[in-house]
Amino acid sequence: MKLYSRDNYLTIIAIIVAFWFFIAFIAPLFAPFDFDESENMIITNTEEGTMRLYAPHAPTSRHLFGTDLYGYDIFSSLLYGAKYTILTIIITAGVRVIGGFIIGYYQALRSSTRRRKSFSVVQGLPVFIIIYFILFGFVFNPIFSPLFISIFQIILFSLFGLPATIPIFREKLIVQLRTPFIEAAKSCGGSDRWILIHHLLPHSAEDLLIQFTQEMVATLTLIGQLGVFSIFIGGTIVTSHPLEFTSITREWGGLIGANMGRIGSPNWWLIVYPLAAYLLLFFSSFTVSFLIEKKSRKTYFKASNL
Repeated sequence: MKLYSRDNYLTIIAIIVAFWFFIAFIAPLFAPFDFDESENMIITNTEEGTMRLYAPHAPTSRHLFGTDLYGYDIFSSLLYGAKYTILTIIITAGVRVIGGFIIGYYQALRSSTRRRKSFSVVQGLPVFIIIYFILFGFVFNPIFSPLFISIFQIILFSLFGLPATIPIFREKLIVQLRTPFIEAAKSCGGSDRWILIHHLLPHSAEDLLIQFTQEMVATLTLIGQLGVFSIFIGGTIVTSHPLEFTSITREWGGLIGANMGRIGSPNWWLIVYPLAAYLLLFFSSFTVSFLIEKKSRKTYFKASNL
């Protein structure tokens, strides 16, 4: 049995997708602590008498990943914040791909000759810098609900990602529109919409899926970059004495960004476990993208030798 057979590709991808679906939507139901439940102080009885232990608490059998500064269980926080992280990257990637494909299609229709890739100011600037200045001041101690802020952030992530996806699909669709089967469909009276739905979408399904997984990785990277600068999905609570930044939704970029200053500190669990979860999701998304792209290359390689 070949290690990289088609069935193995699909099995690995299905396992990864099922795992993260479980983490995002089912596992929070079994979280050991409620979302608002904290243990800021734990009282224990020892041979020396009664001891009061204040948060953050180190990992124990009661708190597998320890607690944060306010006594919230980190393992439970990761489970509750997973859906915000995962849904944000899925929805953003979906809007970027679908929007880029549709806009790229109508741009391709107006192109009589294949265009060279044009340079734009938006493409030249790091997206995260633009989004950072838009969100700065909007997400700190917000007056809006976490859901509203999350939706607004997803819209921004999607809009500023379109300038990168539109040219990709436009160039591919310009080539596809010149193929004989598309020309035949046009000569038979097929409308632009009919050709898009019945020919180009099925023919581009693999390209769409590859680009979707790549946009997931790009969006997750963007969330991490913004998290380092305390721009968290759903909003950021800021306290001045002491100065602390806390994620309202406990999404993973926020859990990392809130504890960046504790790298190498005695309270290592505050950053290590959120960072491990983030990296696991990142490499899982990258693996799915790699496997789909590898499968696509093998498919076309076989077809070219028929």
